[in-house]
Amino acid sequence: ANPSKSRLSYLLTIYLPYWIKTSVLYKLFGKTVTTWIIQNIGNRLLSLFYLVMVLGSWSVIFFYTYPWIDEASAASSENSHTISQNHKYIGYVVFLACTISWYVASQSSPGVITSDNIEVYNVYPYDGLMFVEGRICPTTNILKLARSKYDRYTSQHISKFDHYCGWIQNPV
Repeated sequence: ANPSKSRLSYLLTIYLPYWIKTSVLYKLFGKTVTTWIIQNIGNRLLSLFYLVMVLGSWSVIFFYTYPWIDEASAASSENSHTISQNHKYIGYVVFLACTISWYVASQSSPGVITSDNIEVYNVYPYDGLMFVEGRICPTTNILKLARSKYDRYTSQHISKFDHYCGWIQNPV
């Protein structure tokens, strides 16, 4: 929603963060420490929130749901309509796949374009509308390749840039 048109959006995206910063954090830590916290820790809070939610959810499944599967499997000799132990193993595989894919996505290079590697990423055709051949990125002073954009969060020029993902702390 557009904060200039929606009062709720303005409250949640502009006023509330500003109020927390100035009325709470400045009083608790001072302006210098608060600025450091926001710049160095604040951008990691979304990843931390993701990990707490995912690991918390899986721990509930592992510690509270899986014992029911064990009980159901024990009763399977009497009744053939019970849950198989395979459900547990599939859950472990899904958990590992989620965790590993998040880690790989957060650690992978998004395709940073520098003057040294610009030829490697110069493979897409220019459309003549959004991407015009011969333009120079005003921030990095390198050739602006087709489908590439400057990422203000990482201060790098990224090939096939779509957005900066706060969940993985990496451009996508």
